Amino acid sequence: MVNVAAAYWGDEWHVAVGAGPCRARLLTGSQLGLESKRPSREELARALEAVRTLPEGVSKNEFVRRFGQIVR
Repeated sequence: MVNVAAAYWGDEWHVAVGAGPCRARLLTGSQLGLESKRPSREELARALEAVRTLPEGVSKNEFVRRFGQIVR
């Protein structure tokens, strides 16, 4: 199970992805294909698919490999 939360601030989407305490990673929405304030269904579907493809227990290195630099 992976928890995902998204928020829009500072003219950009921010997405937290993670399942364990202190294990979530913060990505910018653009790293997941979310470019607009009101993303289309297609953008949301692509972002969801990107998160769904993450293996269980994904490491920080795997996040960086797939999405580029993580925010934290």
